Amino acid sequence: MVYVDMVFARMDAEEPSGWRYEDRSDPGTVSARSELESGRLEWYGEIFDLRWLDGDQEVAVRGQVFDEV
Repeated sequence: MVYVDMVFARMDAEEPSGWRYEDRSDPGTVSARSELESGRLEWYGEIFDLRWLDGDQEVAVRGQVFDEV
């Protein structure tokens, strides 16, 4: 069995943190595994293309989203 657990974070100036989050898990959220496999995520009717970040990009995004140094 494969278990998928991911967080989708999108910049949103209306949120106190500046980010809007969506947790996806499979089993759980029906589409999580297929979204990860296809590289496309549907969120409130909007389609987003997923991509892996290189090391520097990953560090920068983690720092912004999760307030990591």
